[in-house]
Amino acid sequence: MTAAYTLNGAPVARERFYALACDPARSVVVEACAGAGKTWMLVSRILRALLDGTQPQDIVAITFTRKAAGEMRERLNEWLHEFAHCDHDGRVSALRQRGMSDTDAAALAPALASLQQRLLQGSRAVEIRTFHAWFSQLLRAAPLELLQSQGLSPELQLLEDESDLMPELWHRFHTAVLADAALLADYESLCLTQGRNKLTGWLTAAFSKRVEIRLAHQEGRLLSSMPDAGDVVPEFAAFTHPLEGFGLLRAPLQALAVELGGMKGATTRKCATALEQALQLEDEAALEGVRAALFTADGSPRKAVGDAPEILSLLDRVTRLQMALDQRQARQWHLQMCGLALVLLDQFEHLKRERGLVDMNDLERGALALLGDPALAGWVQERLDAQVRHLLIDEFQDTSPLQWHALYAWLSGYVGAGGGASGQRPPSVFIVGDPKQSIYRFRRAEPRVFAAARDFVREGLDGVLLACDHTRRNSPQVLAAVNAVFESATLAQQYSGFRAHTTESGEGDPLDGVFHLVDEGPEDAQSGEARGEGVWRPSLTQPRREAELHRREAEAQRIAGAIEALLAGDQVEPGDIFVLARKREGLRVLAQVLKSRGIAHAAPEDMPLLDAPDVRDLLALLDLLASNGHNLSMAHALRSPLFGVDDADLLDLAARAKAVKWLPGLDEDDGLADEALADEALADEPPPGWDDAVPFEVDAAAIVDDTGAIPSVGERPWPGEPSSPDGPSRLEGSAALDDLPSSGAMSSIDERPCADGVPPVDESPSPDEPRSWWAALMDADPSTLSPALQRARELLPRWSGYAVLRSPHDLLDAIVHEGDLMARLAAAVPPSERRARLHAVEALLSLALDLDGGRYAGLYGFVRSLKQRALKLAAPAEPDAVQLLTVHGAKGLEAKVVILMDTEAGPARAESMALAVSWPVQEAVPSTVAFLVSESRPPASLQPLLDDEKEQRQREELNALYVAMTRARHRLLISRTAARRASSSATWWARLQPLAAPMRVPDDGGADAEVDVNASIARDLDQVRAGDRVAVLKQLPPAPPMAQRPAVAGAVQPAEGARGGGELGQGPEVVDDSAALGEALHRVLEWHSGPQGRQHPLERLMAAAAQMYGLDARRDERLQRSVKAILGSESCAPFFDPDRLRWHGNEVPLSWRQLDMRLDRLVCRRGEGGAADTWWVLDYKLHPAPQNNDDYLEQLWRYREAVRALQPGEPVRCAFITGQGRLIDCTERVADRIDWMA
Repeated sequence: MTAAYTLNGAPVARERFYALACDPARSVVVEACAGAGKTWMLVSRILRALLDGTQPQDIVAITFTRKAAGEMRERLNEWLHEFAHCDHDGRVSALRQRGMSDTDAAALAPALASLQQRLLQGSRAVEIRTFHAWFSQLLRAAPLELLQSQGLSPELQLLEDESDLMPELWHRFHTAVLADAALLADYESLCLTQGRNKLTGWLTAAFSKRVEIRLAHQEGRLLSSMPDAGDVVPEFAAFTHPLEGFGLLRAPLQALAVELGGMKGATTRKCATALEQALQLEDEAALEGVRAALFTADGSPRKAVGDAPEILSLLDRVTRLQMALDQRQARQWHLQMCGLALVLLDQFEHLKRERGLVDMNDLERGALALLGDPALAGWVQERLDAQVRHLLIDEFQDTSPLQWHALYAWLSGYVGAGGGASGQRPPSVFIVGDPKQSIYRFRRAEPRVFAAARDFVREGLDGVLLACDHTRRNSPQVLAAVNAVFESATLAQQYSGFRAHTTESGEGDPLDGVFHLVDEGPEDAQSGEARGEGVWRPSLTQPRREAELHRREAEAQRIAGAIEALLAGDQVEPGDIFVLARKREGLRVLAQVLKSRGIAHAAPEDMPLLDAPDVRDLLALLDLLASNGHNLSMAHALRSPLFGVDDADLLDLAARAKAVKWLPGLDEDDGLADEALADEALADEPPPGWDDAVPFEVDAAAIVDDTGAIPSVGERPWPGEPSSPDGPSRLEGSAALDDLPSSGAMSSIDERPCADGVPPVDESPSPDEPRSWWAALMDADPSTLSPALQRARELLPRWSGYAVLRSPHDLLDAIVHEGDLMARLAAAVPPSERRARLHAVEALLSLALDLDGGRYAGLYGFVRSLKQRALKLAAPAEPDAVQLLTVHGAKGLEAKVVILMDTEAGPARAESMALAVSWPVQEAVPSTVAFLVSESRPPASLQPLLDDEKEQRQREELNALYVAMTRARHRLLISRTAARRASSSATWWARLQPLAAPMRVPDDGGADAEVDVNASIARDLDQVRAGDRVAVLKQLPPAPPMAQRPAVAGAVQPAEGARGGGELGQGPEVVDDSAALGEALHRVLEWHSGPQGRQHPLERLMAAAAQMYGLDARRDERLQRSVKAILGSESCAPFFDPDRLRWHGNEVPLSWRQLDMRLDRLVCRRGEGGAADTWWVLDYKLHPAPQNNDDYLEQLWRYREAVRALQPGEPVRCAFITGQGRLIDCTERVADRIDWMA
């Protein structure tokens, strides 16, 4: 006997252990460590049950994922095939391994040989399902009344991706809130106190916990989950509001202030003064002041107050008052959120019912209702007695309380003599799992359910409890590290339930061992973060390096070097290596590094379907087949590997289509240059006339006459206009953008919508009307086309006909096969990317059949659905490549070498806007479901619950470490990104590094090395067989320098760093979000106040600016609010009204005292009632109170002084215009502040 195997807590022989575990006649619970063969035992019981004569359909095996169910089914089939073809001795040996005696094994060996044939001849198979599939099967036989009572659709069509319904759900939710005054008041109140983003986060958390909320609400526990202040702090129960009790504290606090004031010590007297001042305020403010005077920031009493019992008692009363106030506020927020959350969930239920859908939670709720309904109990028991003789559940530690209570409602009917209430012999139950591997609490898995099930089987079903701590997987070195880590954690009372493991693996493999990668260390990492900061970089060619990215790249380079060193030997192949991390961020960085080094690796995660380049190529082709005039889609499709048309062919086709467009003369201040059209141009060289297209640049000569006076608006030449009637026309210097396609069915570019604020362009000087590229290709003489275009000319019309007659799948199938897409794609991409690229095409073909049940018969609906939905492309299985996995994704897998990445990361931070849920295992519904603003500052009633939650999270953190370490068969390698600050708890690195030998990776440049793009492309080319075409993006030549305006005597050069004027082909150099918004605001006001601004709607100007500066929806909304506030303001609007101005200009450059500057807006406002005209220097600011910033005031003072120097004797005032539409006149403030600063 050995301690590695136990029976009901006592050591047992190995043979006896497996005899009990594999005996299908007994109910058994097995707790087995990683690598002990849990699935082997479960499938062995199935095999023996079949040999005993059990019908396959009477055996139900349940697991948690389709993948696990498939692997279980595959293992059973492999065994049946193996035993059907092996000799008699092999069968006897296999049965002995599965707990049979020699005599029984020899007697049943012939039956084992024919077992596969018997099952194949039968019409049913063993029921191997996921929990949800089994629940769905039960509900399909349930009475309609029960389904209706649970709000379930009889169709039971499973909703696997809820994201498709979320836009409609939010719309319905907001509609329902707007229709209810009380709900709307709660919503607005929470928005004001918490902010809309946090409120949305709270509602999202509620949606993810909708089962718990529903069950608690049905039992009347939801609202009471957050008790009132009087229930938590009884001494305040008599008050309507806890703050009413502050009056009882004023007198003793006043006495304390007097007492402290008479003591020695400056700190004590300071506390007394602060306390006395606080007591002069109203109750709420007074309490806040009292706490600031007597307590530290963390809530502990200040040392200066003293520790006399009467003082501590008074401080405790103050603390309890604050506790009552916090509890009252928490309950108010909880009740508000309960109402909103229930409305959200109600709308979701209505939406699902309308569409005949159910989700996983519905299946669990329905199964619980079905199996626990007293009225249906007899009927359910009778059906299950006839259908299930053996119930086997794998990975039971991942079971949720709801799943367990559904099972318990059924199995508890067999408890008692004679089968209990059922009167039938209970089915044999086999439960196997390992609480140490429970890492799915975010999916409601509760490891304490395993203990409850263990006790039930032992006491209720007279079963046996087995435990196995012997693994067949890990090498002695790896297992020694596992034992050391968890025995140390057990001694530190950080872990429980761990028993030392033993291993079947032998000694002597040179690969065995535990190592850590030598890194820079925390000190060098800190200095590495600052590397490159403050150093100029060419932003167009060198990307910004984020400090965090730099740190992760350094670790990724070390891991890649270690992988190369391992692969250099002859013991390890790429598929033998796993890299595990808790989060995907580091894996993404590592994937890029491995790609740059040419190391085959599997994608670390699924990617959006539309991010796959070959899917986008095919969708462009489908767009073209649906609308032959869609030129951009045609260019996209022709350039793909399917046709392989090169740039020269595209230019030739564009010329045949006569799609040459000319840009008109656009004034610079109008600023509406069509950058989108420039992007669509396909010309390789700068167009003719580029050097002559001089962008307008305001200078002093343009606005200041010989006398130094600023001319009136009628006298000033507007930017972009010729200075004299004989001056050159701007059109003569415009750039021609060759080969510019029109879109869709539009016959010319003039018909395109102008949502980007761009006026239509002039027609080409050519007398021939442009036509679509499709028409140009079809009308062309085939002999004048390149072979690639000839092939496209032959295939496209045929596929266009298919698009009308065939389904989307059949059309795509024809394209793939007739176009020889797979072979052409494989020839065009590097071998390291080949499998993933081909997989994307296969996935799209499969999706054409499966999407919405294959309901799309037409092309338009199919393409629209693909583009509107966030569909995922599953990463292809690449067993021969390095596997990049999260710890959760690696569960159940193993590899020769496992590398743990980012092991110095600390635990996750406390959550905010969360739900605190307590679901005792013995109860069918949660006892507490409470909305919580912050886990770090909970109300008093939830503190015990959160203490338990923290303890469970710490255990799960160690469970994840156990899972990660036990994936390694031979070598475990740990790595880290050095932490910037010490963790509050022991990290994985701190636990493992002392047990690991150092491994140093040769430094070959690492993260600091410059990446040679050409060398990288050359490596890809080398991987492709000779003669294959590879699509490589051309490196564009540098843009020609913009022509400079000749120097003019006395002219002021533009200020360095001033905003650009939006020249053609020159994008805004804005990176920061707030800076982009500010630039967009400047641009809209500049356009609107220009001579052509009134010709364009304001909405169009705002849309153009939002597009130019890349504003997202939030910033676009803020831009619209700011523009409308300014132009609609009574104080600001006159400065944009030409009728009330003698002169006005935007972005006016001036020079004063050798300082170059650019004024946002300078106007001369006409005097009213005989008053003199007044000059106004206007500066736009998004900040609501710029007058409080000394730097802003100093800048405004310089602007004003410069104008005063140019206009001596004339009144000059200055003001800020804020994003809230306020005009803040700072003329006097500027003078006073500058004098004070001087």
